[in-house]
Amino acid sequence: MWHVTYHSTFKNKAPNSIQEIRKFAQKAMGTKDVRVDVKLNKQIWSRGIRSVPRRVRVRIARKRNDDEDAIEELYSLVTVAELHQVCATLSFLLCKIQLLGFFCKI
Repeated sequence: MWHVTYHSTFKNKAPNSIQEIRKFAQKAMGTKDVRVDVKLNKQIWSRGIRSVPRRVRVRIARKRNDDEDAIEELYSLVTVAELHQVCATLSFLLCKIQLLGFFCKI
């Protein structure tokens, strides 16, 4: 988020980062309807309006819109990629590699 909020004023850093996440999701997924998860919003605002976290790992999912009067058929849901899930998959892969007999020297 650092490169997004570099030249913005203190009182606009957190709102600008949310807007940039929305823009990125629109461009990446091709949907105009982008919904930001509550956990992601809380993580960006966790240190206040001025000091936004430098990096945020997000997961973007394109889902079908269930509303009857929706303009678009699909929407994008932006959530936080939990770090413990990433670490769990890495440790699972390491255990699998060790079981197969591949060992690395570091």
